[in-house]
Amino acid sequence: MNNDTLALLGLGAAAFIGWSILRNSGWTVKGEVGRTEVFPVNKDSLKTVQGLAHDYLQSESHSLPVQTLTQQVLAAEGVRANENHRQTAMILQRFVADKMPFIDDPQGFEKMVSPAELAQQVLTHPPGTIGGDCDDKAVLLAAMARSAGIQASVTFLDTDGDGEIDHAMTVMILDGAPVHAETTIPGAPFGWRPDAAKEESLLSKTE
Repeated sequence: MNNDTLALLGLGAAAFIGWSILRNSGWTVKGEVGRTEVFPVNKDSLKTVQGLAHDYLQSESHSLPVQTLTQQVLAAEGVRANENHRQTAMILQRFVADKMPFIDDPQGFEKMVSPAELAQQVLTHPPGTIGGDCDDKAVLLAAMARSAGIQASVTFLDTDGDGEIDHAMTVMILDGAPVHAETTIPGAPFGWRPDAAKEESLLSKTE
């Protein structure tokens, strides 16, 4: 076996070890203004996603990228934040659901982009090229709603009745009542909620 073959085997072994470590733990990618967390899908994934959603909303809802994106989206419709919360919420939902494509996570992994990082990417890339999956988009919409003065968070649902959470949506308090906002189906009516056998909302943790 020559030296080149041994070197390739060594690189392959190192790559395999690195991949095995990542498969069992995960990693953080620091972005320009926020971060992305990537971790393997397992029995603890939902708790990790819910914890990140809560932390992201607490720390980044009033970040400059989220506030700037919110203001730009509302200004394009001739609306100012705090003028009419329901109208504001509907405009923000339409943007996230209709203008940001659904982009699934890598197979076998959960990838959660923080709202500041996702907003910054939207602001600095061509329209319609930056998106995310249901939890990314639901957290971003909740953060944008919060930046506009609306109480909002994320709720997680079991939509196929198998006992496992499989979808995330934004939920906001409007006129004293919770209202769901779908972010992955273009044209979904504001307030629409799929039939769900189970729902776990983070709204009670909203500060």
